[in-house]
Amino acid sequence: MDPLTQVSSDAFLHRKVLHHPHNHEDKARQFSVVSYNILADCHVSPQTYPYCPEEHLRHRQLEKELRYLNGDIVCLQEVGTTYYQEYLVPMMQKQGYDGFRFKKKMLRCPEGIAMFFRTSRFSVVDFTSFDFNSKFKELIMKYVGESERDSVYKYLEKTTVMMMCRLRCKETGRVVSVGTFHVIWWMGLMPSTPQHVEVDVQSLQISVAISEFVKFAGGVDKPHILCGDFNSSPFSPAYGILTRGYLGGGGYEMFRALRPFKVSDNESKCLIELLPSSLYSHPSKSLKSAYAEVKGKEPDFTDYTDSFVECLDYIWYSSDSIRVTEVLDMVPESAITPLTACPNRVFPSDHLSLKAVFHLTDQQN
Repeated sequence: MDPLTQVSSDAFLHRKVLHHPHNHEDKARQFSVVSYNILADCHVSPQTYPYCPEEHLRHRQLEKELRYLNGDIVCLQEVGTTYYQEYLVPMMQKQGYDGFRFKKKMLRCPEGIAMFFRTSRFSVVDFTSFDFNSKFKELIMKYVGESERDSVYKYLEKTTVMMMCRLRCKETGRVVSVGTFHVIWWMGLMPSTPQHVEVDVQSLQISVAISEFVKFAGGVDKPHILCGDFNSSPFSPAYGILTRGYLGGGGYEMFRALRPFKVSDNESKCLIELLPSSLYSHPSKSLKSAYAEVKGKEPDFTDYTDSFVECLDYIWYSSDSIRVTEVLDMVPESAITPLTACPNRVFPSDHLSLKAVFHLTDQQN
């Protein structure tokens, strides 16, 4: 039998639910969060994703998977503008979702991020979004000398945006903040490219994102969940910042090796010499990864292409005020290998979806 016929088009519907060994809570008080980079149509071509089906078939699989995931809060990355307006909003509305929040990326990029919530569970308390270029411009004006500002801004200027929402649970009256964004691609992840390219920018984006998110949430003690495509493996400096709260020694060495700012014929500077190293940190002292907490480690992969297999996507939460009770495990690699790579006729994106179930602790908002 052709191995391709052995993989059902519903293979993503057969994922195991993994329970935390110690965290148990009344189901009525639990809520679920989904994070998924759905791969924008503008990035799909026969050259980039040779196993990807026709657009209408891929959209059909996406709809089927989002129905299966059935999250109370759904955060999506790489959402095409047209797909969002013409397909995603009507589809999610039929399933009982509201909060059609969409933030388009900068520099005329035709995709962005979106957030939905189930109206039977949550109502909106507050919402905001921002682009990182404006945040970086503020830092440059504060810390960088006038002669070097233009070159630093050009280096930091990217398409990245962030979205944050404070939601009130209708069951408990408690408020939880949810944020999502799509971190820039770190070229050093690919063996064929120069190592560490823009890993400093990536780490700065993550640090600024968490700092802004904590302020939006109302402080480190307020419940907050941050999810998305972080484009950071568990061995990257950015992941270290997420888990420790600050940049480790290996990260400093890596950043100092990058010297993109030419001062003279014989001298160049690195970004960490122009911006304070304290910016590569965040205040969310109890931040944990939902999958690592339940599984004991991150998934082996959340991105699977013919040239690259890695864990890049995460759902992080403030463990002082939130408990994770379960996660939806990744599909086994054996479900993908007969199809060579993602996206394909079964899995509609190069990324795999994440889902975690949480409950708020007894700590007051």
